Amino acid sequence: MKRFKNKRFYLLLILFFTFIISSFAQQTTAIPAVFIPDSDAVKLNKSESLKDIEFIYYAFCFSGLNKENIELFIKKYEKLTEDLSLYFEKNNINLADSYKTGEAILLFLHDNLLKKYVEMETRLDELFSKGVFNCVSSGIIYYALAMHNNLDVRAIKTKDHAFCAIIIDGKIVDVETTNKYGFDPGDKKEFVNSFGNTGFVYTPPSNYKNRNEISAKELLALVLQNRIAELQRKGNFIDTVSIAVDRNAVLGTEDSFSDMINEFKNYTVQISNKGDYKNAIIFLSSAASVYDYDPILTDTASKLFYNQIVRYLDKNQTDFAVDFYSYFDSDHIITSAMRQDVLTLIKQKELHVFIQNKEFEESHAKISEYYGQNFINNSDKISYLVFIYSREITRLSNNSDWIEAIKTVQQAIEETEKDSRMIKLEENVKYNIGVMYHNKFANFYNKGDKESAVAVVEEGLKIVPNSKILLDDLKKLK
Repeated sequence: MKRFKNKRFYLLLILFFTFIISSFAQQTTAIPAVFIPDSDAVKLNKSESLKDIEFIYYAFCFSGLNKENIELFIKKYEKLTEDLSLYFEKNNINLADSYKTGEAILLFLHDNLLKKYVEMETRLDELFSKGVFNCVSSGIIYYALAMHNNLDVRAIKTKDHAFCAIIIDGKIVDVETTNKYGFDPGDKKEFVNSFGNTGFVYTPPSNYKNRNEISAKELLALVLQNRIAELQRKGNFIDTVSIAVDRNAVLGTEDSFSDMINEFKNYTVQISNKGDYKNAIIFLSSAASVYDYDPILTDTASKLFYNQIVRYLDKNQTDFAVDFYSYFDSDHIITSAMRQDVLTLIKQKELHVFIQNKEFEESHAKISEYYGQNFINNSDKISYLVFIYSREITRLSNNSDWIEAIKTVQQAIEETEKDSRMIKLEENVKYNIGVMYHNKFANFYNKGDKESAVAVVEEGLKIVPNSKILLDDLKKLK
């Protein structure tokens, strides 16, 4: 019996903590993993200085490798540094001579690693595995080896190109890493003849306005930037999101933040083009919960919200439109102005459907109600009134309730602010009444029953006193 009580106590204790944990979980909104930057990107942002092994580690990391593969490629890099040391010994390079050392590193790379230039291939694993490189990846490996050999190396970025520079005795010596002859290129014939194949234009040190020195972090971030560009070119926007998040975590600038927000937008536009408006907006809402309600996020979400509602309304799926509106009704990702505009569209559609299926009195009341709530403007109100009055007057005319038809059309003219359509309808109603009584008159007149003919004309003139056709009939009788 005692053991049973203990079990019961522990069971109750487990249930209690399960309830507490469950309640806490319900109150805590988890941040989607795609918005959480990689820990290495955050770590790099906080780094004050880097050694070459750390620098190349981040280069492999940003190339998209997992931790296990990074370790394998780090070993390849270490082997490369060993081979470079042997190269220095073999070629009698004095490491105290920065100029000779810097030039030897570039020659070594092109003889042993850099095999094929491919403009869009930035990843460092591709460089080490296949020898494929571009200006960024070749610049990074040169930068790392220059650091390893204690050179004062810098990274340079132009509008669409990147390369390195060595500071020697206070002077800038450029290193166009995509070219074997790119060390201190100047007017080297070999360099000029082969550099044109890359599609870039060399920017000499004297042209400072087109050159920007960037930090080691910024050079590494170019790997992420180029990967984003390549994915964009392939139409793969979902994978650009996490890379843009990492890039912003590394740089932490207004530009990197803006670029990241634009990647969020690009992805949601892509999935909304496939008809998935709901998840597109949910994605933007999640992004806003992490990175605040940037105008680009709210504007994009609001436009997607509007487009989905309009699609539903165009298909007469008003119930779906109402459900979609209700789902995001309290979500701040939708601007209040857009929410009000969309609600107005829904109400207008509801009103349109309502008056199509309801009688005059109910329709008239609903128009007044929606006008009072500012869901329709005065012009819309008049158009709706013209529709229901026209329908009601037609019904009365078909039932030969002429007195009520005239009364109703006169009421319509007043309520629609003398709308030309109602004035024209009044003329038609009066004419039709005149014709109807004239035909009755003619029937009696042709039979010689003048007394009945007179009675018919007089009855008609009481309803339409100014009917020309009936006044002419009365003259004929006299």
